[in-house]
Amino acid sequence: MRLIYFSTNIPDYVCDSLLHGLRHVMGNDCVDVQRSESLYRPLPQSIIEKLGNNGFFIYGLLEDNEELKGRRFFWERDADLYDGFIIPDIWNQWYLFCYLLKKFPKKKFAVIDGQDYSAIFPYKNIKQRIFSYPRSFFTPLRKVKYFKRELMGGASNYNLANYLHPTLSKLFTTPKNIYTINMAIPKEKITKIDPSKKTNMFVSYLVDKELGSHITTPDIPEKNIKKHLFLNEAAYIEDIRKARFGPTVKRAGWDCLRHYEYASQGTILCFKNLDEKPESCAPHGLNANNTIIYKSANELLDIVSNITDEKYKTLYDGTYRWIEENTTENVAKKFLDEFYS
Repeated sequence: MRLIYFSTNIPDYVCDSLLHGLRHVMGNDCVDVQRSESLYRPLPQSIIEKLGNNGFFIYGLLEDNEELKGRRFFWERDADLYDGFIIPDIWNQWYLFCYLLKKFPKKKFAVIDGQDYSAIFPYKNIKQRIFSYPRSFFTPLRKVKYFKRELMGGASNYNLANYLHPTLSKLFTTPKNIYTINMAIPKEKITKIDPSKKTNMFVSYLVDKELGSHITTPDIPEKNIKKHLFLNEAAYIEDIRKARFGPTVKRAGWDCLRHYEYASQGTILCFKNLDEKPESCAPHGLNANNTIIYKSANELLDIVSNITDEKYKTLYDGTYRWIEENTTENVAKKFLDEFYS
């Protein structure tokens, strides 16, 4: 099989981790057109400063090569050599999708929706879109496989959940051509950490503000005011490695690269209100066997203060099982299985 992945060079952890996995699984048979600059080494500072996480964990890892460069050049002339096209950002590439589907109707297509919001394309900012992009409502997405990260189901698919009673919301079904997808992390970024080396209770940067108001964490060296992350990846990873627990919360969306970063260093996720997440929505596979699910800062502090060694070991082992299932390669293999099914 051969695929063309139509890169946007717009940072998106779902799409970028998928491409990283596809390039590892497929080699040069997955061609990114245009080149996804942030994924290749060396990663210049001019790109790093435009990435929300300073290029940690996913970026600047792939090697480019002469054969791949040749396949990118004049790709449209060589389109018959490929059996599938991937549109990694349908919200910004729907024009391209319509063009390609019309010109190459016999190709297999997949579109990726890694956005934070639950609405499927084009049901976001509907009023504005009707006036500005009315054609977008005629995008023939039912003909292809649609992979969505924040898949809530029901009326949320159409941005109507806030306007309907929950009973009515269930009348809206998820189209059968929609599949789930999630972020992932390169397997080379996973490090098995001896639990005895974990000397801190929590990671330094606490996204749960309620929890942060209850405890004092050490000053974060080289703090980046832009996104509150370390400027130095080694320092950031070292901080995670020292922590027994990594609190996290739903922010713009449920899925977040932070979950995968913490788990990759054996830091047990503490996920506030995880039980409220729809099953169809990423991240997938987090449960009481690998995650502490809590409702309040006081509840979490009570849990971690009284956790037994046996329970900690269960969560620790479950954390590594979960992250090893969610490497970029494994997510890419799952995507390919569903794409070609």
